[in-house]
Amino acid sequence: MENSNGTEKSQVSEKPANSGINVEFPKIPHSRIFKFVVVFLVELILLVGVFSLGIKIGFKKANFTSAWTQNYINNFGERRTLIQPPPSGAFFNPHDLDGTVLSIDKNTLVIKDEDNTEKIVLISPSTVIRLNFQNLQPADIKTGEETVVIGEPNPQGQIEAKLIRVLEQK
Repeated sequence: MENSNGTEKSQVSEKPANSGINVEFPKIPHSRIFKFVVVFLVELILLVGVFSLGIKIGFKKANFTSAWTQNYINNFGERRTLIQPPPSGAFFNPHDLDGTVLSIDKNTLVIKDEDNTEKIVLISPSTVIRLNFQNLQPADIKTGEETVVIGEPNPQGQIEAKLIRVLEQK
């Protein structure tokens, strides 16, 4: 479009610098209440996470203790003495064990722990067996030796060993 003086008129209209709307963002992120709410929510999330982890660990211990009790006869055969249950309200630790080797059968150890409870430890080809800085084979473990076992529980109430450390005899 042309002006009366012969120049082209621009079709883009200019807006005034101040259109009458003055927008100020509230200072919510800098207020004490906002900071308190954020800190509270973070702490609540951490608390729920720790609580959930505790429940998961408790269920794992309870499942292992239950499996150990239900499979006792399958794992050890019938005994003439009564099976000693874990102390009231307590569960067996399914991930580690320390005690004396009672018997050895190829890739299976029976270990008596500090609670006088017998537990079966399964040895796999990936199990690391150590005495000090020396690697051992399952055949090197002797009856009566003190050991520390770290592993994973299985559904039969046995521990699948990841690491077996034979303690030096004094």
